[in-house]
Amino acid sequence: MARRFFGRAWWSLACVLLGVVFALGGIVSTAAGFHAYTVSSESMSPTFAPGELLVGQHGVAGQLRRGDLVLVRPPAGWGIGTEPILRRVIGTGGDRVSCCSAGRVVVDGQPLSEPYASSANGGMPDYSVSVPKDGLFLLGDNRADSMDSRMFLMQDQGSAPADAVVVRVVWTAKGGFLTGSGSLVVHLVLIGVGVLLFLFGLAATLVMLLLARRRGRGAEGSSAVHAGLGTPV
Repeated sequence: MARRFFGRAWWSLACVLLGVVFALGGIVSTAAGFHAYTVSSESMSPTFAPGELLVGQHGVAGQLRRGDLVLVRPPAGWGIGTEPILRRVIGTGGDRVSCCSAGRVVVDGQPLSEPYASSANGGMPDYSVSVPKDGLFLLGDNRADSMDSRMFLMQDQGSAPADAVVVRVVWTAKGGFLTGSGSLVVHLVLIGVGVLLFLFGLAATLVMLLLARRRGRGAEGSSAVHAGLGTPV
């Protein structure tokens, strides 16, 4: 009976095993490539408030673009510690960043639309810088209360090195998935497919096991009936 059962149920057992492999693979790769953080200051208000949950992707230093949200370790010269800070990328290597023209930040001659910021400069002095190669010009959305590139213009034009970025934010509790979150979506889909395969295979295996037991009992009952009848004299 056992041999017959496993011969028929190999595909459901295969689903269980594949589900475990997919789900565990997705979980391990997600844990290695992504990390959850909690906003700790008002620097990105009103976009984010302290306590809000974010998920960031590692290894994206060469993929950063204007507007990306990043957790970055401040340069030593900034003198504000080594804990990662959440800021927005305004300019990348080679960009010319200035403020303010008609009350707006300008990058390479183009005024930025910044609906996330209540003001362009928060009352700080105007500036005009060229972002060094492999550098990032970073601002907080709360321009009136943010320690960012504007405070350190005498050091590398206020830029932070791109390789100081810890993660790029790809998901927020408030806004969901952000631009560039495709890799996270793929990992989550992999986990979901694994879980579904596992549950489907497990359910199919249990159903087949129950059916096999019923057939076995039916066969035993039929044999007992025939044995009781005996041979007529």
